[in-house]
Amino acid sequence: MPEWSVGKHLTYMDQAGITKCLLSLSSPHFYYGDRNETVSLGQQVDEYAAMLKREYPDRFLFAASLPVPEMDAAIRAVDVAYDELGADAVKLPTNADGLYPGDAHYDSLFERLNERQAVVFFIQPRQSVT
Repeated sequence: MPEWSVGKHLTYMDQAGITKCLLSLSSPHFYYGDRNETVSLGQQVDEYAAMLKREYPDRFLFAASLPVPEMDAAIRAVDVAYDELGADAVKLPTNADGLYPGDAHYDSLFERLNERQAVVFFIQPRQSVT
């Protein structure tokens, strides 16, 4: 994983003339078969991004990282992301544990995202996550 820091990122933004950016966890998605680890990592990433958005409200937005394919946890993460953390969007992988967004497994999550009129974007994992 490349090294990242707030200071370096803000410097780059200034040099490139970027006034605001949307933070999101890069590929690959963080599901490797351990439910608890997936949920915990998603929470940590979202809380860190929310902190940066609070510290630099004129510079950062963020997209919540949902712990799919753990649907109950992902739905809770949507609620926390929007109600408590101030998320601006969510991101989903195009494949998590062999499940693709068109799978019925995702129906309840997409219902919740639709209720919230969420902005959703998808990332293609760099490696197979099955």
